[in-house]
Amino acid sequence: MTNEQTSDSFFDIYHHEDDLYLDNKWIKNELVEDIDMEHAIIERCTFERVQFLNNDFSNIELVDCVFKNCDLSNTQLSKGSLHRNQFINCKLVGTDFSDAFLKNIEFKGSNLFLSNFNHTRLDTVNFSENKMDQVEMGECKLKKVTFNECGLNQANFFKTSLKNIDLSNCEFEKIMLDFDSISGLKVNDYQALYFAQAFLNLKLK
Repeated sequence: MTNEQTSDSFFDIYHHEDDLYLDNKWIKNELVEDIDMEHAIIERCTFERVQFLNNDFSNIELVDCVFKNCDLSNTQLSKGSLHRNQFINCKLVGTDFSDAFLKNIEFKGSNLFLSNFNHTRLDTVNFSENKMDQVEMGECKLKKVTFNECGLNQANFFKTSLKNIDLSNCEFEKIMLDFDSISGLKVNDYQALYFAQAFLNLKLK
């Protein structure tokens, strides 16, 4: 006999009136693919090594969930409401968070290449040790957002205020933003030189 816990299934999700609910589940080693499930409500769940591929979860309510070593590539989470969630060592390539609201969220050690946060409100969100090249964060509202040791090459922050945002220990060769966006941005010496050349047209001799 073994004491190994049996995991649940994402497909335990159930209908209640007009919504879909999934609550207090531990789900691992499952494939969830090509599903259109608008306005699902998922609370207090842990997902481990779950593949969410090409799903439409627009308008999702995601609360108190943990994703570990999961793949959410090209998943639609646009217009969602995400509270107190963690994404640890996840693949989020092309994941769409646009027009969503994120509060008390942690992204750590994850690949967010080409992910889309355009027009999103982020409040108390921590990005740590992530690959974020070519991430889209245009016209966002940022409050208490931190970036720690992230790769941000060709990331787009156009029309997003970066006041009091610290990028000094992040890496990028080129980053897209406008003159107003950089006001109050905290950078290191090398990055300051990059912005001086990009926005002030200074030429070094």
